Amino acid sequence: CVATNTVGKQVSKSLTVPVTTGGGGGGGGPVIVINAAGCTAPAIPGGVTVCETLVRLLDIDLSASTSPNQPLSFLTTSRNTSAVVLNPTSPKLTVQLSELFGDYFFDVMVTDSKGNKSTATVDVHYIKSTGH
Repeated sequence: CVATNTVGKQVSKSLTVPVTTGGGGGGGGPVIVINAAGCTAPAIPGGVTVCETLVRLLDIDLSASTSPNQPLSFLTTSRNTSAVVLNPTSPKLTVQLSELFGDYFFDVMVTDSKGNKSTATVDVHYIKSTGH
């Protein structure tokens, strides 16, 4: 490392910066576990979790998410302007959908205490009741 002051005098020092590998496959981030009524786990890790609901207000629980580096922080955002996330930084959140039936996508990001991040997508499929 070389530093130069305003009159041109230089000073140099050697330093060692330890670098650890991240595992290459994103294995260093938290494992996100999504629990909600009507949800099915994605077929592949990092895939889309689909939740079918008959109601416009759906509770989602992320508190079973894990990492060896506790504590975890959470952020859930909506891709739709017609759907909102209530308490988006909580592991226990609620999503509110508009009156229109269809798919609403939400992005979940979980960060551990070392800054490792994992993301997941939740597709809340708002369906009409078949009984009416």
